[in-house]
Amino acid sequence: MRVMFVRRVNPTDFDGRPKRQEKPEIAQVERLSVTIIKRRLHMPLAKIHVLEGRYTEARLGKVSDAIQHGLMSALGIPPDDFFQIIHVLPPRQFLHTRSFLGLHYSDDLILLEITFISGRPKEERLGLLKALNDGVVAAAGISPDDLVITLYETPGENISFGRGLAQRAHISEKDSRVAS
Repeated sequence: MRVMFVRRVNPTDFDGRPKRQEKPEIAQVERLSVTIIKRRLHMPLAKIHVLEGRYTEARLGKVSDAIQHGLMSALGIPPDDFFQIIHVLPPRQFLHTRSFLGLHYSDDLILLEITFISGRPKEERLGLLKALNDGVVAAAGISPDDLVITLYETPGENISFGRGLAQRAHISEKDSRVAS
């Protein structure tokens, strides 16, 4: 979103001397623009990886809905900002340890990857992890240990929503941190 601010200025040359105006009744206008970045940090892409035979279509639908709800509540993502890929993998392609860091994993394990434009503060990302775990655990009926989440941040210029254009290229990692 671009916001334009308009301010009247004295008609002077760069050296401070008054300019000649042909129509003095028309005030000159200086335009200042400010880019508001924070609300444009959308674009999460969720990749959901599960073991074949453990999740029905209905159960996967509940997981999908819980993930989208978590993104909307924790990050303010609009409902139509919806991109998900669901991978249902055979046992030979879905390999994991049974325990790690004191956590215990069952065959209901979900590996969830979320990619989004960089710049969100640490507190917001931590809140997202909690919201996703709470929602998915309740929706899928799994142990809180059985959801492994990885968040990936990428600069806006690394993403195209189509037509080969980087629609969020104006959001740099540095600018996003300042705006947050």
